Amino acid sequence: MQLSERARGRWREILPALGVSVKFLINKHGPCPLCGGKDRFRWDDKGEGLYFCNQCGAGNGWTMLRKMHGWDGAKVAAEIELIIGSE
Repeated sequence: MQLSERARGRWREILPALGVSVKFLINKHGPCPLCGGKDRFRWDDKGEGLYFCNQCGAGNGWTMLRKMHGWDGAKVAAEIELIIGSE
């Protein structure tokens, strides 16, 4: 099973382990962990870690970690593997 499939539904575990405060992981408008906007961000997981910010745009858990930490896709994958393990 691919990493993206194994990460599905586990973003509430993955994101806090990689530096995203749980206070951002609610389905209500609030501050953005990426740009710092006060009331423009909403996390709407639906299994993929989906979010939307009126300034940053939309993305998923992978996108959030790349933007937050400046990581490339390989680094994000490696860090997620450390959290959820390999097959």
